[in-house]
Amino acid sequence: MTIKKRLSISFTLMIAIIIFIAGVLFFQGKVQRYYLRQSVKNYSLMAATREIHYYLEKSASAFDFYLILGDSSEKSRFLDYMKGLKQKTDDYLKQLKNFKASGKEYMDFEEIAELSDTVISKWKNILTLYDKGYREKAIAQVDENVMPYLTKLKNKIGEIHISKSNAFNSAEKQSVT
Repeated sequence: MTIKKRLSISFTLMIAIIIFIAGVLFFQGKVQRYYLRQSVKNYSLMAATREIHYYLEKSASAFDFYLILGDSSEKSRFLDYMKGLKQKTDDYLKQLKNFKASGKEYMDFEEIAELSDTVISKWKNILTLYDKGYREKAIAQVDENVMPYLTKLKNKIGEIHISKSNAFNSAEKQSVT
């Protein structure tokens, strides 16, 4: 074999190896981007559920303090947190649309939105009752009408947060490897 032939075979072999490596890296890059998108999606939705939970807890706390203390500043804090809760649920819906979420994620969100609206509506009814002077009756209504929905809402938010956290961690591990 001549030197020219050896060089051409070596050069061809090197080009084939480079093309093969480039193909593998290109495919791996697509996989990494997929897992990165999944990671970002799950992290964003996980953070959104934490924000909803935060505003829900703050609303409930301010509501309870208002009923117990009768302090108008607690009522105004409650109304502010309630608006924040509504805003965060709206933001969560926007994120679901932006990420083109699955049907199950929409169903879970619809349950959160319905429970949130129910709790807010019941809180408003109790506030009206309280403001009319029926303090004891309003406080009794909290246990009867609000707590079952509030507990269910907190549990649902917790479930979604855990599932998004697990999905985020899984996608994060996959994107690293």
